[in-house]
Amino acid sequence: QAEDGIRDRSPSRGLGDVYKRQVLMTPPGHELLNEHPVRLSKACGWPLILAGPESQTRRTVEQALKDLGVNYNIVLEMDNTELIKKYVEIGMGIAIGADFTLHPEDHYKLGVTRLDHIFDQSTIGICTLRGKFMGRAVSNFIDTLVLNLKGLHPDIEDWEDTI
Repeated sequence: QAEDGIRDRSPSRGLGDVYKRQVLMTPPGHELLNEHPVRLSKACGWPLILAGPESQTRRTVEQALKDLGVNYNIVLEMDNTELIKKYVEIGMGIAIGADFTLHPEDHYKLGVTRLDHIFDQSTIGICTLRGKFMGRAVSNFIDTLVLNLKGLHPDIEDWEDTI
């Protein structure tokens, strides 16, 4: 049962999923935002700011670039998504990351477009041991987390209409 991007496999509560999509983040008004759809082979012509090499997003992006056989230049790598967005905002490069990292205030600082045509949707979630007793505090924490994740981040479709 999916609702607002969160799937809760009750009654065992074995897993609660929050879906994420990969997006291209650029400084506002960047020419790549006029490409529909954005081609990865074209995006790699700009300096890339990516998460560290341990990141699943980074491994996925680099594999896609290697599969294309294109040259690319990673100018910065870091594990702090707020810093990645800041460096993109000031024009040091472009980034590929999860839409989950975007906040409403980023709407005016970044150009964003989805990359669903290149990357599969992935999930992040909460895992618990099936059949294992969870205390009230743990259950309340999970309920609060799932509830607050719904609608926390902006709908990317809304961004693309105004860019």
